[in-house]
Parts: sequence; C-alpha cells; structure tokens
Amino acid sequence: MSSFAKKSKAGSQNAFQNASKSKRPFFDQNRAPDPFFKKQPEDRKPDSEMKADKRLRRLDFSESTRPPSGARLRVPSSGELQKMLSSGKVDEAVVLSRVRNLLERMYREGRLYSMTCNAHSDLDTDIDRVMKDIFPLPGYLDQAAFERYIGPDERDMVYKTVREAVMKPHDKDRENLKQGLEAAAATAGEVANDQSGLEAVFGSETHPVFAMLTWSRYSFTKEPYASTAGQNYGLIQSRLQELANNISSQITTDYNLDLDESFVGGWASGGVLHIKSQYVAHPLTVKSKATFIHEAAHLAVPSIIDHVYYGNPGFDTASANAKIANAAHYEELPKRKWGASAYKDTAFIPGTSKSMSPEQQVRAKAVNYFRKAWDSAANVHIMIRDHRIEQLDAQRDGKAYQPSNEMKKRLLELSALMDLTMHTQKPASMNITVLDVVGAESIAREIHFAWDRAKTLSKDELLPQTELLSLLSLSLELFGAWEASSAVDAALRKHGGILGNLKRDRQLLSWLNLYYKKVYP
Repeated sequence: MSSFAKKSKAGSQNAFQNASKSKRPFFDQNRAPDPFFKKQPEDRKPDSEMKADKRLRRLDFSESTRPPSGARLRVPSSGELQKMLSSGKVDEAVVLSRVRNLLERMYREGRLYSMTCNAHSDLDTDIDRVMKDIFPLPGYLDQAAFERYIGPDERDMVYKTVREAVMKPHDKDRENLKQGLEAAAATAGEVANDQSGLEAVFGSETHPVFAMLTWSRYSFTKEPYASTAGQNYGLIQSRLQELANNISSQITTDYNLDLDESFVGGWASGGVLHIKSQYVAHPLTVKSKATFIHEAAHLAVPSIIDHVYYGNPGFDTASANAKIANAAHYEELPKRKWGASAYKDTAFIPGTSKSMSPEQQVRAKAVNYFRKAWDSAANVHIMIRDHRIEQLDAQRDGKAYQPSNEMKKRLLELSALMDLTMHTQKPASMNITVLDVVGAESIAREIHFAWDRAKTLSKDELLPQTELLSLLSLSLELFGAWEASSAVDAALRKHGGILGNLKRDRQLLSWLNLYYKKVYP
C-alpha cells in the first residue's frame, strides 16, 4: 500500500482542504478571466487567430437556465477519478490539485457548465465551489455534482479511454472519405500544371537539384522552384490516391477527440495518415481537403516539413527555399481553386531579415517559438498517451509495465515540468494515469492559445525597446533574440499563463523548443 492509504482521517482531510484551494496565485492577478460562457467556435483551426476579448468584462447568466452552447468539460471520467482516489497510487492532494489546474484553464475558456457568472464572480471562489461540489469528502467524488458541470450535449468530451485515440475510420464514413481524398488528389493534379500559379507562390528562381546518374556518378542541375513544386504536387496526387484506395490500412483517426483538443489537424508518419474525426466525418470541406494535401506532402516528399503554418506571420514572405520545403505552402494553390485562399491572386514575395520590418521580424520569431513549443507539446501528449496504452496492455496481460530507463527518465522530467502526477509517485511503481494524459493535452492547448496571442500583439507589445535602440543607433538584429523573448513574455501575460508562474512557463517552453522533433528519447 502507498503512504496515502496509511494516513489518518485528519491527515487526509488536511490534504483534501489544502489541495482544493489554489496553492499559487493565478498568473496575472490584474487580468480578469474571460467570460465563463463566451461562445466558442465549433471548430478552432490550428492556423486560426483567437480574437482577444478586449473588454475583459464578466457576463451575467445568473438568470439563465442554460448558458450558450460551447461549454465543455475535458477531464477524466468520474469513474476514472474515483478509481484514482480509491487506489491511493497517487496522493489525493495531487489528484485534486491537478483536477483544479484543469478546471482553472477551462474556466478561462468558458467551458464550465451550470455556474453562476456575474460581476462578483472570482476564479478562486468559483473553482473552490466546483471542487467542494465534486469532492465533498476525502476520497469521494460526487458523480451527480460532476455531471452538473457537463453540458448534456457535451458528454462525449469527457476523456473516457486512450484506446479510441488511434482507430480505423468507421465503415459508414469510408466512402465519403474516399471521395474527399480523391477530390484533393484531383486538385493537386490540376495545380501541378498551373505554371503561372506555381510561379506566383513558389517563385521563378532556380535552385540546385542533385541527381544520381549511376551508382558512382551524380550531377547538380539548376531547376526552377515552380517546376520542383509542380513535380511535388504530382507526387502528392499519387500519394492521396493511394491513401484513398487503402483507407483501412493507411488512415487512422481519433474518436476520443484528442486532436481537436490540442488543435492538431493531423499527422503523417510511416506511410500512415492520422486525421481528426471531424475530417473523417466531413471530408469534402475545404479545411479537410487542405489538411489531406498538407499531410500527404509530408508522406510524398520527406524533405517537406513544417516551417511556418498557413496564414501565420512570415507565411507569404518566406524564402523560396523555405516555401518549397514547407507543407502549408502546398495548400495555397488548391485553396485558390476552391475559392478559399487568404491570398487570392497574390504573388508571394520572398522576404529576408533585411527586407522585413523590425515588427515583422520579432513577431515571426515569437510566433515560430510558440509553434515549435506547441508541436513538441502535442508530441509529448501523444507519447504519454501511447505509454498509457502500453501500461494498460501490460496490466491486461498480467505483466508489469516496464518502460526503458531513458523513457522513464523522460516521463518523470516532463511530469515535473508540466505539473502531472508521475513524478509525485514512488519511482519503482510509477503509474501513468488518465490525469497525466489529459494534463499533457491541456498544456498543448494552452500553448496554442498563447501562440495565437503572439500573432495579435500590438507593435508596442512586440517592440517595447525600439525607441531606445533607435536612439543608441544599434541594430535590431543584435537585439532581435532579446526582443523576441520579450514578445513571448508579453503573449504569455496576455493569455494569462500556463502553469501559473512566468519563470516556470518559460522553462517549459525552453525545454519544448530545445527538444523540438526530439521529444522521444
């Protein structure tokens, strides 16, 4: 038995009372939380910009019997939480504090259902009330109270099982999905021959291309970027058609809504396309088809990666060398064909650090910093979730879960950085809980919100020291990194923080940038 099981009743009650109250000040004491019930978009896109509520005022729904739709609760199921409380594998104080972290984040989004919201509302007071309702006694969860905070139409948002995170598309969706993939493939084939369009987006300049003539002879030739892009579209078309013909073996989706929560449209690896369930259910929308093309680009041409996402600062001014190897740029010509381009009839003019304004440089650096952190955080969530599945499989087979020493070290390190539960347990019997999975997912979501804030920072927020640098006649390039770091801080403050402390937020973001594309040990 763990030490939790041996506590006295008084000790257990003290732990419960301490954990149910916030042990830290909220990130920005002067920032009022966003309204509880501000309607959320039905489908936030990974490349969308969040609209800041500049009023930051509270709405009064005290007379409402049903707040506006969009309120959703993303926590482990009541049964899973009760199981954690009863098992004692994780200290009760830790369980309650991690649940509280999730509730605070959802509070700011307006995702808590059935709460009075008025001018006198206060985050700590309201979350205190939720915690006391759901956890009225040590070791006990009130299921009826738990259900009251979940919208009747949003019960599927409660995190039930990790096993639904990677599944084959349902049979009923496969025919429409095939049509969506084939439609995207047809458009890719069409734009492959659109010379003027290819030049407008990818440029008419040439670049060196390596060619292997025989096993011992090779050559370098000059080829226009537009020609290379056209060839890549042809490869994308072929890969999309292959996916359409092999849905059962090459496409997976998430029916537990993981991707939607962390703002991931999909990923491609090892010949497999993984896409969120909304795109499987509605494959003929522009967003779905654009995602198919984006991810198929990764599969078709290994050198195509993610440098900058569609619509982000720096997208239309990226260098020709970056565009030809950036998946999001292959979305543009198809979107023009579909009448959905954000840059219709625009010629993309490559930008360099010298031609971009100081504001553009700093914003692009800050946005890219958050993009990398979010990418890593999403991969951390996937890694933790996959190891939760391995743990469940081992338990099912009557075996002990034994990750490698390197993986265990990485999981414990991330648990401490992200305020999960693994590092608080006995190392010899470390247990990956659903609370760890949902917590990591929540962190990725929060980083994405901060990323969106970075896109909309004012010039003064981006360049607080520009006037001083001008007076000193110093080059912005010498201070660009410092200014970008300041912009990251500004975006975190504007969002309201992630872990409740700026220093800890920056430590986490620094780790996620350092291990970009290297999350797995």
